[in-house]
Parts: sequence; structure tokens; C-alpha cells
Amino acid sequence: MMTLAAAVQNLNAGAYPYSDANAKKIRGSANRCPRIPAYNCPMEMIPVDVDAFVLKWATNVANGDAPEGFGTFKKFKTWHSNVKSLMDHASGRRAEAQRMQGRDDEWKHLLAQAEALVASIGKGCGVQSTDLISFTVLQSVARQHGVQPSQLTVDQLKMWMHDLHGSGRRTAVRKGAQMLDKLHLFPEEIDPGLLPALIGAFPRVSQNRQTPVFPRSVTQEVDIYLEELKLGQKYKGLASKHSRKPLSDRTIYSVRHELSWYFTCLIELDRLDPEGQPDISNLMSLDNILSAFDAETAGEFYWKPLAPRTNRKNMGTVFRFARRFHPELKDVQTEFFEGNYFAGWDTMTAENQDFCRRLVRSTHRMHKFLNLAEHLFELSVDLIKRFDSLSDSQKANALKLSVAAASAAILTFLPLRADTLSNLSVTGEDANIFFPETSKEVHLSIPKSMMKNRKAMVASFGRRGKVDPRKILEWWMRKARPLVMKQIRTPDATKLFGGAKYHYISAGWRYATADQDIYMTLHQVRHAIASILINQPGADIDIIAAVLNNTPTTVVKTYAFFDREQGFQRGMEGLKVVNTALEKGARQ
Repeated sequence: MMTLAAAVQNLNAGAYPYSDANAKKIRGSANRCPRIPAYNCPMEMIPVDVDAFVLKWATNVANGDAPEGFGTFKKFKTWHSNVKSLMDHASGRRAEAQRMQGRDDEWKHLLAQAEALVASIGKGCGVQSTDLISFTVLQSVARQHGVQPSQLTVDQLKMWMHDLHGSGRRTAVRKGAQMLDKLHLFPEEIDPGLLPALIGAFPRVSQNRQTPVFPRSVTQEVDIYLEELKLGQKYKGLASKHSRKPLSDRTIYSVRHELSWYFTCLIELDRLDPEGQPDISNLMSLDNILSAFDAETAGEFYWKPLAPRTNRKNMGTVFRFARRFHPELKDVQTEFFEGNYFAGWDTMTAENQDFCRRLVRSTHRMHKFLNLAEHLFELSVDLIKRFDSLSDSQKANALKLSVAAASAAILTFLPLRADTLSNLSVTGEDANIFFPETSKEVHLSIPKSMMKNRKAMVASFGRRGKVDPRKILEWWMRKARPLVMKQIRTPDATKLFGGAKYHYISAGWRYATADQDIYMTLHQVRHAIASILINQPGADIDIIAAVLNNTPTTVVKTYAFFDREQGFQRGMEGLKVVNTALEKGARQ
């Protein structure tokens, strides 16, 4: 396979159709690759593989997140476009695409007829100009496989979509297929001989697990279990008159999702007939549990293999549910989680560790994060003032920024978990957040029932530098929140966020942080706060634990990788000191 170094040599020799100015830009982007941490190798070791390149950076592109090595997403996007363009030419893909576009085949004639249909009838035909874009994507994919439109089948579409990278291209192929079905309605304008048989609806294809319909005997037992968890599951033995604390709706949702994973595994392994009525006790046998685990870790299922952290969480839920039918599995469960697979298991993912390192290594990023609330507030105030004059897309973005500004006014001071944040109340004597007239600070009082670790929190916080959280939140309540409440299904005036659920707040946060070139998830805010504090001179674990509302033990365990890295650096410095002393002695 050609390397990036060889592609640059060809570029320098004028092998590709770039102007001198564009060639210079392309060359600069390619020459930068060895210095990017994700590569960190000579260009001779970077293959010209377009699909691998797109997949490598797909998450960053989708999130609007500039990876390490780029100051802004705009700079990353320019680099990405330039290098992909070079790879397209070097691999021959660009020339092949141009050759395909010029082919006089069924696809060319069908597209011309569809364009004429849209031009003559307009929206009344049910096909719009945007549908033609999806059609061209389907056309490109089909041509690559040597399939004309009249030969197209549902099975072919499913197969192709499994191999496509990115949900955007899969969606375009699906819409293109739907357009073909619409064209059957116009036999006078569209040659029926160019069309395939009606495709109809076909299952959504992705690398994500699709939950099938489970037998009634399974769903009933799961529903009973979840209801107990929601109400507070009864203890056994001497404590049978007492119950555990009820779980939150979000936790219940997670448990259902984790059990759905297990029963889907059993269906894929032919250990559960979706049309039958199996005995739940048999399904929860140790043999079935271990078979699902082994197949998942081996990557035998059609979905993307679970991360170890997620796999561990799923297995914990499965074992707890299985013990309803097989109490003897308690000892097996303990032994299972002491196995080699979980040895050295860390409470923080590698992705989050990289996020934390990147943050604390840059004073600019730390400053931007700590002042994020003020930046988002300034942007939001202007947009909300002009809200009625904005386009629909601009209005949506304005609300996202406003939600994020209000979130940042709390999270960058007190890094609450997302579920707690979305449920904060602002009315009544038992309000969780309030603004007393005798103070300029924001006051919080959160009962233990709203906290994941069942530890109540009482706190107050106020202005830090240019960031005034109270000013931001009071503006949010008066100006932005009423507009947000008009956009959500079940508005709730008692809640700080007006009834907006986790997914709405999370989407706003991701958009806003990407807009500020400091992309992060809501949960990563907790990591950000802890990482900044733990890397300060004289860091106090007890104080950090108090800010996170966690135990010192949890903080030490989660952020131990910083200690290991700092310890290594101190070791290197110690060796330098020893070496210097030895060299001095040798000279004497």
C-alpha cells in the first residue's frame, strides 16, 4: 500500500491536479502528520488508506472536537480535508469517482429523469431537491459494487450499509432507497425499466446493538424486577421488613438496557427463541451468563464490542438479576470479578484519561474551561435579544448555548452529575437552588435521595473572576428558560431547566463546548474539575472529594494515573541528579 510519504513525493512531482497554491496547502497539512500525537511516526509509516483515515477521525468530526495537536476545530477540519483530498487522489479513488460520474448507464438516465420530475412538478411529486443528494450517494455506492438501479435488492442495501462508515452515509443510502420507491408513482415521467422492485421499509442498519422483541415470559420478569428497584427492593432474612433505597428513573433505564443486552446475546447465540416462552430460571444459568460474556469479549456479535468498563457494568447487572433465581451465584459473582479480565481495571476510561491530561497540560484550555460560563452567557444574551429575528436553525442554536450557559454557571463551580443537575427545583420551601436577597451567592440544598452516592449536599458559591453564576442563572430564569420551555414536550416550571431532560441538556452542552473549541461531555466536567485541583501544588484529596461529593478513596482510585505519571517524572529527575553526582565524582 502506498504511504503518505510517497503521496507527497507524487504531489511534489505534479502528479495530482492541484494549483500551485492548493498544492502548497495540501503539502503543509501532510507534512504536519508526523507531529500529530495520534500518529507520532514518520510519513513512511502512515498508509494511504482513505477508509481508515475517515474512521480514525470520525468521532472528532462528528463532535466538532479538535484532537490533540490542533488549537481549534476549524484548523483540524482544514487539515482533515486537505489530507483526505491527497489520499483520495493518491489511492485513485478520486479518478475512479470521476470516471463513475461520467458513465452512461442506468443510474445516469434515472437521475436525469428524477431531476426533470422535480423541476416540472416540484414538491407536489413527493420528491425534493434534497432527496436528489441522497440519491447520488446511493448511486455512488451501487456503482462501486457494479449494481444498476433495476438490479437493486434489499439484501444488497443491508450488506452495503453494514460496511459504510458514518451514520450520515447510511442515512443517505436509506433515503435514496425511499426515493426509488416514490419514483414508481410516476410511470409517465420515470422509465419503469430503470427501477428496482419496491424496496419498502427495511431494518435500521448500524454497528450498534438492535434490541429485538423478547418473549413475554422474559419481559414480565424484567418488569417485575424493575418495579421492585423503582419502589425499593426488599431485603431478605432478618431485615425483610425493610427496603433498599428506590433507584432513579435513569438508573432503571440503564438496568433495562443492560438486561436487554444479555437477552439479545442469548438470541444471537441461539440460546433463546424469541418466539417461545422459556423458563427465566433456565435463561439465567451460569453457563448462559458466561457464554454471553465470552462471546462479547471475543467480538463475535454484529455490534461494536463493548468497552471493558461497559462490559463489567452489564455483567454486574446480569449477575444481580440471576441471583433472584439462583442465590448460589453470589460466590461465583465475586470470583468472576476477580478474574484476569478485570485485573487492573481502572475506574476511568482511557478516553477520559486523555481528556484530563490534555486539559491540565494547557493553561489556555484550563482558563477557557473555568471561564466557560461567562463566554457562553455573553453569546447567549445577544442571541436571545434577537431571538424573534433569527432563523429556525439559529433559534435552536441560541437555546443550546443558553442551556449550556446555565449549566456551566453551576457545573464549573459544583460539578454535579447530569441527572441531579436536570432535576434541580427552584420553587417552594424545599427548593434545591435559590437566590436569597441577603446574599449575592447561589445557594444549593440537595437531599441524599437526588445524589448517586446518597450523600446530601449543602453549598453556596458566588463570583469567581469575571464569572458571576448568580447573574447568569437569574438571566436564564427570566429570559432564556421561558423560550426553552416552549420547545420541550413536558415543561415544568418548578425545575431550574424548565423540565428539560438529560438528553436536551447534554446536546446543548456538547454543541456549546464544541463551539468554544473545548468539547466535552457533561460527565467530563467532573473529571475536569478534579484534574485541575489534583494537579495544583499542595492538592488536598479531602477537599477535592468534598467538591465532587465523593469519598477520598474514590478520588484517589480514579485519578491515580496522575500520581503514577508524576511519580515516573520524579524518578527520571532523581536519576538525573544521581548521574550528575557520579559524573562529578568521576572527573575528580
